[in-house]
Amino acid sequence: MHKTPCPHCEKDAISISDRLKALHWHTIHCADCGKRSCMNPIMLSIFWFVLVWDFFFFGFMAWFESSYIYLAIMLIGWLIIDVFGYYIPLSRMRSLPIPDGKSG
Repeated sequence: MHKTPCPHCEKDAISISDRLKALHWHTIHCADCGKRSCMNPIMLSIFWFVLVWDFFFFGFMAWFESSYIYLAIMLIGWLIIDVFGYYIPLSRMRSLPIPDGKSG
C-alpha cells in the first residue's frame, strides 16, 4: 500500500488509513520514528468549512425542491471533497510534556 512521508523523519511511514484519521482531527504517529503529526490545521478548517457548506446547501436544496437529485449531488461532492482532503499536507507536532509529578 502507498505510504506518505513523515514530516519529522521524511521516511515513507504514514499509511492511507492514518491520513484519513488525521482528516478527522486525529493525531497520528509515525510508524518509523514514533513522533506525532496532524493535518495542517488551517487547511483542515477550510476543508471542513467546504464540507459543511456542501451538507447544508445541498441538504437544504433537497428539502426545498423535494428532489433526491440534490442528495446525490451532495454525496458526490462529499466523496470529491474527501479525495482532495487526502492531499492536505501533514504538520509536525511538538512532543507532549512529561509530567514531573508535582502539583500546582
